[in-house]
Amino acid sequence: AGLRAKMYGGYHNINDLVIIQTTQALIQHIKCYFPNTYQQQGIVIGYDGRYNSLRFASRIISICLYYQMKVYFFPSITCTPLVPYSIIEKKACAGIMVTASHNPKDDNGYKIFWNSGTQIIPPHNIEISLLIEKYKKPLNIHYYETINDIIKETNPLLIDITNEMETSYYNKVLEKCIYGYGGKAPPFNICYTAMHGVGAPFVKKMFQYASLPSYIPVIEQCDIDPNFSTVKYPNPEEGKGALKLAIETAKRNNCPIIIANDPDADRLAVAELLNEENINIFSGNEIAMLFADWIWKNYLKKYPNLTVSEKKKCLMSASTVSSKFLKNMANIEGFTFIDTLTGFKWIGTTSYNYVKDNNYTFLFGYEVEIGFIAHDISFDKDGIR
Repeated sequence: AGLRAKMYGGYHNINDLVIIQTTQALIQHIKCYFPNTYQQQGIVIGYDGRYNSLRFASRIISICLYYQMKVYFFPSITCTPLVPYSIIEKKACAGIMVTASHNPKDDNGYKIFWNSGTQIIPPHNIEISLLIEKYKKPLNIHYYETINDIIKETNPLLIDITNEMETSYYNKVLEKCIYGYGGKAPPFNICYTAMHGVGAPFVKKMFQYASLPSYIPVIEQCDIDPNFSTVKYPNPEEGKGALKLAIETAKRNNCPIIIANDPDADRLAVAELLNEENINIFSGNEIAMLFADWIWKNYLKKYPNLTVSEKKKCLMSASTVSSKFLKNMANIEGFTFIDTLTGFKWIGTTSYNYVKDNNYTFLFGYEVEIGFIAHDISFDKDGIR
């Protein structure tokens, strides 16, 4: 659903030329699908804290402005979930997030989201690839180096959506994901690590919005560090190796629960300290089952008089490599379950189509990887934090 590779020269790596060629092709593709509205509908642009992410985002914005497209952007680093969410909220044609997610420090990437808020699937990826071949020559324009260079231009097409979208996102999460919680603080401390990525300020704000006590941070990992100096692979799915500092911090501060994001904050890991020696790191399937049960129970609290047919119009989904617990739960509880192709882009697109074409209410989706989709937040895995 985009590009991800080492930052180096050559067509098979991530560099200025590849970023420019891909953006030129993507805009031509957008023009084919939205010929009369693409400039007004615009595009959403975000970037993370990796080396060159800001530089690549500046190149992308330069090209979008050349084509007179409205650009909804985040001038500072942001978390991936806000990009697909903003696409839906602003009714944009597409969105780009410059990130390599949980890859090693030498990598970067280019995530493409369509107007549905889902990452692209065929035919979009194939058509964009063909257009890259056609539009190889970089535009002869001025390419901005930094966001500040762009802001100085005071271009009316450039719209900073940071405050609007962050506030909207936090409120939507509260509205859709923790109704029934009651804002009661848990009787224990929570340890959190951002894995050297962008997550810490966003999670801190979410805790504040939810009236939760502040988490105990893993100090060494909660500031952005593109070197990822304390972990070789900044992926919470790696288990005890990646969570070593979080486990040490949790033990020192009597935190029975650890929460971890990957560097662009679109993956979630949870661990429980049972005692000094024993640590339970939940699998993606286990976290998903807890979420699904909790979401369904709270949905029934909000709508206690649902009929059998109304329950059937509630939708949860998982890809075929995931546990079938959710399918069994659907058979018992009466909601609809769909099994999709492997990959969050398929979970998102399939669920989105059920909502759009058949008027279903989408509640939750997941894959065995530690990422989840929440209803009314986004149809990409980057939808829930």
